[in-house]
Amino acid sequence: MSDLLLGALSLLLATNPPSTELSNYVGDRLPFLSVLTGAPSIDPNDPVEQEFRVLLRDDDEATRQIEELLGRGPQPDPTRAPTPAAEKEAVRRQLLELINGLRDKYETFLKGHPKHVRARLAYADHLDTHGEDHEVLEQLRLALEVDPKNPVVWNNYAGHFGHVGPITNAFHAYEQAIALRPYEPLYHYNYGTVVFLYRKDAQEYFGINETQVFERALAEYREVRRLAPRVFRYAFDYAQTFYGVKPEPAETPNGRAVAEEKLAQRALSAWRDAWDLADNHLDREGIRMHFARWQIKRKQWDEAREQLAKVVLPEHDELKARLEKSLKYRESGGVETVPDAVPSITAPKLELKLAP
Repeated sequence: MSDLLLGALSLLLATNPPSTELSNYVGDRLPFLSVLTGAPSIDPNDPVEQEFRVLLRDDDEATRQIEELLGRGPQPDPTRAPTPAAEKEAVRRQLLELINGLRDKYETFLKGHPKHVRARLAYADHLDTHGEDHEVLEQLRLALEVDPKNPVVWNNYAGHFGHVGPITNAFHAYEQAIALRPYEPLYHYNYGTVVFLYRKDAQEYFGINETQVFERALAEYREVRRLAPRVFRYAFDYAQTFYGVKPEPAETPNGRAVAEEKLAQRALSAWRDAWDLADNHLDREGIRMHFARWQIKRKQWDEAREQLAKVVLPEHDELKARLEKSLKYRESGGVETVPDAVPSITAPKLELKLAP
């Protein structure tokens, strides 16, 4: 869970994050392959299906070999002698052979079966891995032509635009996916995440203000929680969103204090829900630090200190130390001048589900 607590902290606080960072952030988190919930039954004895399964096994094996090569490939290390140019070139040739060989297999399969939507989704995922954005879009477009009522295709189509833009296309495509399958929590989750991340674009697209954008994103997360109430990851990420939400506007100091307390209560309620679903010590300790963070905001020094004292796993040492420093500073009368670090919101990369 430490990657959730420490990753991509600044992106959620930006109105519209820089394009390069955003491309890396969203590209890693909006899935191109998705669960085929409610897909027609697949006959495992069908020759085309058997051929497709072989293709997917080839994809898995090529991916394994690529990762192995990258793992032992040249890595910058000032303590080691430079990697010989011949070795670098050999690794590069092996990578290209694997990548292009798998691409040829997909092209051959799709030439014989141009209306095979799952193959186009799998091929799009392969292309996305290697940064072929234009070709990814072409495969998704062709899949959509074959099956315009397929919510999985619309979801993955939206994921592409969430990666490369324009963002308004992502909003529209997620709306289509949800309209076709409103009870799929993944689509609401992805939609809420994109609305939350691209707040300025969302304001223009929906014609609403930033506060309303936050509420729209939170409404999507609440729908996710309603549809999948026992999924820890959804509860955890919903609770995280409250770090980026601003209190309701108020004219007076008392009004602002009331608005801040209302926001804190909503956040703490969400974190208690996540706590109830946590099934391991690592996650529960992580949530304790979130309790402490909100208690520091509310000037509940003893309560925050009590929570942090129960965090003992080394995975949390860095963030715990930062929170203890913040607690000491705030308790002594200091005023935070930098917004709270916000944990990353992530959408898990799901694999294409096939019939057994």
